[in-house]
Amino acid sequence: MAARPSRTSLIDMSNSEREANEVKRQTGVVGATGFVGSAVMRALRNAGEDAISLVPRALVHDAECNAKAKAGLSDAPMNPIFRRLEFHDARTFAPVMYGLKRLFLMRPPAIGNVERQVFPLLDVAVKTGVERIAFLSVAGAETRAYLPHAKIEARLALLARRAALTRRRKRPQ
Repeated sequence: MAARPSRTSLIDMSNSEREANEVKRQTGVVGATGFVGSAVMRALRNAGEDAISLVPRALVHDAECNAKAKAGLSDAPMNPIFRRLEFHDARTFAPVMYGLKRLFLMRPPAIGNVERQVFPLLDVAVKTGVERIAFLSVAGAETRAYLPHAKIEARLALLARRAALTRRRKRPQ
């Protein structure tokens, strides 16, 4: 396996050589089929990023739809690459996080107990090498500790102190 070029040698390369040597950073998007998540997926794809939709089992049938769309057997639009994520089944966490370097997280509305369903996902994300987590929070989470969003923000802050994790919190103004 060839050694990756140093940063300074990348500066001296042409754009095409630089792109060939850059490591692709895959981004997982929780909630990618919703309004905000689909916009995040679109923005990532338009920027040339590898974006992966993290979806529950109910949406796994989309693989069959994708195959039909590719073969020209369906007018349905092709969906992005996806991985099955079940918040109630921690066994799905490590396979879903494999190879991801970034994660965009929205708390699914059906999840109330974030300590049991979201915290383990965040722990696995950090253990498997996710370096950056962007979390879409809610206004007022900083003053209302009882909100699930505030609990997730606190957990992300704790993980950032313990590991080499960059976190970004987005709240509506």
